[in-house]
Formats: sequence, C-alpha cells, structure tokens
Amino acid sequence: MIVRVVRLVLGGLLLAWLADWWLGERNLRKGNGGERGDGLAGPIRSSVLIHAPVERVWREISDVPSQPRWMRDLRSVKVETPGPIRVGSRLDGIVSLYGISVPDPIEISVWEPPLLYGVRHVGIWKGEGLIRLSLDGEGTRVEWTERLVAPMLPHLADVIQRFVFGPIFQADLEQLKTLVEGTPTESASAEGVSAEGAPGGGIPPDDASAEGAVPEGAGPEGARPEDGKADEAEIAGQATQAPDAAAAD
Repeated sequence: MIVRVVRLVLGGLLLAWLADWWLGERNLRKGNGGERGDGLAGPIRSSVLIHAPVERVWREISDVPSQPRWMRDLRSVKVETPGPIRVGSRLDGIVSLYGISVPDPIEISVWEPPLLYGVRHVGIWKGEGLIRLSLDGEGTRVEWTERLVAPMLPHLADVIQRFVFGPIFQADLEQLKTLVEGTPTESASAEGVSAEGAPGGGIPPDDASAEGAVPEGAGPEGARPEDGKADEAEIAGQATQAPDAAAAD
C-alpha cells in the first residue's frame, strides 16, 4: 500500500515537472529574445469603479498599515523603513491563503500620488504588483495588475494561480469599493453643519430659539394683557360698591 502511494506521488511530481518544462518552453518562445514573457496566462488583472474622488481612494490605498481592511488575503503588514512611504520602502507582510500563513516581504517600486502604487515581492513568492487610479466619469477606476512567480513549478503555477488569486484580488477591490463608498468624504460630512453651528445647516426657528421667553406685551411673571384688563374691572367694581355702602350707613 505504501509503495503504491509513493509511486503515485512520484508519478504526479514527474507529470507536473514535465508540464512545467513544456509550459516553460512555450513561454520562452512567446518572450522576446529568449527572455521569459508574461507567462501563458499573463498577469492577473482586476478592476473596479468606485464612486468617490481619486484623492479619497488614494488615501485608503496608500494607508499601508490599514490595507488588511480591504485585502482579505493580507493578514498584517508592517512598515520596516522609517519615515514616510516612498520608493524603496520595505514592508513586512503576512499573507494567508486557505489557512496557510506565508511571509511576504514587499518593496515599494512605484509611488506617484494619487495615481500609481506599485510593489515588488521579494520573498519566497516573487513578482510585482501595480495599482493604477484614473478618472472615470464621476468616479475613480481602480486597475490592479499582479504578476506572481511561484517558488516551485513556476510555469505550471503561472496558469493555475489565475484561477486561485484572480477571484481573491477582485474581491479585494470590491471590499475597497464598499469601504470607500461607505465612508463620507470631508465635504459631505461638513454639509450637515451650518455657519451658526446648527446641525442640518438650518437656522433655528424663532419660537425654538426663544423657548421659555415671555410673550410680547406680557407683564411680570408672564401675565397676559387680558389678565390686566380683568384686574382693572374688578378694582372699578369694588370702588363703586364702597360709596353705596357708606350711604346706607
């Protein structure tokens, strides 16, 4: 039984190696001057339209420590190079794929705010990635191109990884879209505050601003004019009754 399993494993590895070699030969013929081309499958491409200004989208993408919020495969990332992010900055990332965590050291290769963000994978998994932002109508088009080279059987993996990483990268951009569109911009959040500081931008009505104020023409302690007239009539009546009582005596 064990011998049969070993034979199956060795046979599978041999077939995989032959397939990788054959794909590599085709890839060389596809490249220029005998150099390795972009692979039979080509780079992995993902795209999404986000209804937000370019600057708002760039602010989310360029916030490197917070990238795990929208990159579902990136568990954590730490900036190793001191100072602001720039070309040459080194990042230490941890990528999780199907429950397996793999170190992914990265180097910033392109940094052109607010349009281009590029990285170079320098760990076990080699490759390059580029995120491009551009105006598209009233929103921002985000295009993500990723080229990965597996440590083993790279030509065979070049074909397989499109079906593995393609949906993951597209889901990442969809999460970025949800994150950006769900967060109000600074101008939108300021629209709800008026020059007087009242929420909603409206001026409080007169009766609301004068809540508890004494009505116009009222006497002390909120007495109304009608109440004053009633008091005058009562006093006049008492004065009339007083002479009559004196005459009767």
